[in-house]
Amino acid sequence: MSNQDNQNLKVFVVSRRADWCEDDAIAVLAVDKLHAERCARCNSSYFAKGEVIVTEIKPDKEKVILISNVGA
Repeated sequence: MSNQDNQNLKVFVVSRRADWCEDDAIAVLAVDKLHAERCARCNSSYFAKGEVIVTEIKPDKEKVILISNVGA
């Protein structure tokens, strides 16, 4: 069992400024903000460089997390 299995995962939205045909946000399950940012940067070339904003989503309220790039 990995160390991550022993920790509670949280929901984060990692967002960035994007051109019209690029991804601008990604939902990530991670143990903290730093891991969420690293996960986004490692799993999407759009997030690999540049400034990103990491926002924790509190699971105590109903919320929709679909964020779509409608410019494409």
